[in-house]
Amino acid sequence: RIGPRRLVSALWLFAILNGTGPVQLNQGALPGASMLMTIPIAATLITHIASHGLARWYSIAAGAVMTLVQIATLFVGTSTMYYTYFSVIEIATTATIVWIALKKWKADA
Repeated sequence: RIGPRRLVSALWLFAILNGTGPVQLNQGALPGASMLMTIPIAATLITHIASHGLARWYSIAAGAVMTLVQIATLFVGTSTMYYTYFSVIEIATTATIVWIALKKWKADA
């Protein structure tokens, strides 16, 4: 059986690798997009090296932020089928991370 810390880390990697494809951004939007990309990348590292409490709460906060951001992007402009497909995967994954961190990750096993 896989412990919550390891499972959450694997789900963060899955979310990153399933990240939605090319989006056209102007120079003003690139810094914000770069910061958003850093959230799940940092979560993968934090779940491995941080204390239980920090890793758990970072995953809850980061998962909630990334879920809400991805949902919001579906209502900006015109979504393509592939963008919607990958967005649904990312939303489900980040929401699952939040659920696991809240309900299953009480202590390191």
